[in-house]
Amino acid sequence: MMEILCWLALSVALIRLIVALTNYLVRQPLSKVPPVGEDALVSLIVPARNEAEHLEPLLNDLCSQHDVKVEILVYDDESTDATATIVQTAAAADARIRLLSSTGLPPGWLGKNHACHEAALHAQGDYLLFVDADVNLEPTLVVRAVEYVKKHQLSLLSIFPRQRCETLGEQLTVPLMNLILLSLLPLVLIRRSRRPVFSAANGQFMLFEAAAYHRLQPHQHHKADRVEDIRIARFYKQQRLRIATLAAEPDLTCRMYTSYDTAIEGFSKNVLQFFGGSALLAVLYWAITTLGIFPVVAVFGLDGLLLYGGLAVLIRILVSLTSHQPVADNLIYMIPQQVTLALMLFKAMTKTARHQLIWKDRAV
Repeated sequence: MMEILCWLALSVALIRLIVALTNYLVRQPLSKVPPVGEDALVSLIVPARNEAEHLEPLLNDLCSQHDVKVEILVYDDESTDATATIVQTAAAADARIRLLSSTGLPPGWLGKNHACHEAALHAQGDYLLFVDADVNLEPTLVVRAVEYVKKHQLSLLSIFPRQRCETLGEQLTVPLMNLILLSLLPLVLIRRSRRPVFSAANGQFMLFEAAAYHRLQPHQHHKADRVEDIRIARFYKQQRLRIATLAAEPDLTCRMYTSYDTAIEGFSKNVLQFFGGSALLAVLYWAITTLGIFPVVAVFGLDGLLLYGGLAVLIRILVSLTSHQPVADNLIYMIPQQVTLALMLFKAMTKTARHQLIWKDRAV
């Protein structure tokens, strides 16, 4: 039995290493040089619910996009803070900005899904770019993303931002998502394979070709999905449309959470979806990646410790480099991060079982 567990742990570690190495070597970055003469109109859409603290820097970034025509639509989803006031002030200074206001959340919809769908109905662009309020974009990012979509004939491009971690709590939580993603899924297969199983997306940045979006109405089609980004990516591939997902584009950054507690709360609502929604697969992943070293050491002794430890270190180095995250931090915090993942999974499973998933004062 111990030998079976040993070889299982080593096999999983080796597969994860191969995937992490593939994602490091076969990166698909945006061009560093913006194209000349882009005449497409891009609708920049921001679903916003109580995002006053983030909106001003985001709107500055969106208004500063070079070499591309944009309109900026901010959908105020029943905010109780100064969200609407900030957008109105910005719109008075820049006619490209429009404030759209919710008239209420219909039954059967989740808030963000409905906000994106409603805002898209008002969009006039050739491309629709949905961004979360807490992201920051360099001035040529949008035009380079559009160029990438055209070059690869995509209907959807999603980008995982480079995550900024400024506190210990963030360092223990935020890197886990890239560690899971980039060691389990070769991102190049999202674009090159037709199989829907090779799908991933991040709702923080989703750029759609408008004609296909309006035809398929993906946010309406997935109006009650908590992880609509992943579902939409899979849906597009099922429709035989080409999509791509890029990891940790350095000119797109985000600080998702500001503390350990808020990160645990936020990730617990979707961490299971990294494993297809299966709590069993999530627990197996945690058990193998956390406890797998013990059967390896039991069978091979010190050699097993060095082998398995070396594989774990190499995986983290490759993922950190691909994610533009500090390598040293992700090695130093290896054990605390695994403990944190256990807490995330526990909270996710208990909240799902009790139907207690809440985000921004709404049930999800």
